Amino acid sequence: MIAAKIQFFDVQPYGYANVQLPHASLRINYSRVFANVNQNSKIWYGENITRPIMKTTVLISRLLLGFLYLVFGLDYFIHFLPQPPLHTGAAGAFKAGLYATGYFYPIMKVVEVLGGLSLLTNRYAAFWAVVLFPISFNVFMFHTVLVPSGFLMGVFLLLPNLLLGIGWWPYYKPMFTQKTTV
Repeated sequence: MIAAKIQFFDVQPYGYANVQLPHASLRINYSRVFANVNQNSKIWYGENITRPIMKTTVLISRLLLGFLYLVFGLDYFIHFLPQPPLHTGAAGAFKAGLYATGYFYPIMKVVEVLGGLSLLTNRYAAFWAVVLFPISFNVFMFHTVLVPSGFLMGVFLLLPNLLLGIGWWPYYKPMFTQKTTV
């Protein structure tokens, strides 16, 4: 028979228990349990109070970002949106340089279409959100620094991408391992 000593600390609504065994000790965390202490209350196990809000935020961000990238990616090939006037100065030189390469815009627009479809169908969406993040960041910087009148377009691409990064942090966390081993 094994004797165990159990101590409970701050059990309601969040807390932990220490379990002392002869040759080991365990700390059991109750932080994932949300409990209302009223007589007629329901207890949800494994729920966090912010989870429904974050699920809705991720859904809206995923659909908005997917729609924007799909529409603007397809517009490069099909031309169904009215074309804005050509940029002048540094913005015009920047875009002219990207167009002059001959490969940059077609590849970027294919990535946008694939990423938009992925986000809309929720297939490999976390991967494509990471792939689309540099495009979102560059659109934001372009419209902030070179063409400030289009600032909101950059915000509408960067903000949902950042929110997806926060909502999908458990999928991204392993990428930030300090030292990897094989």
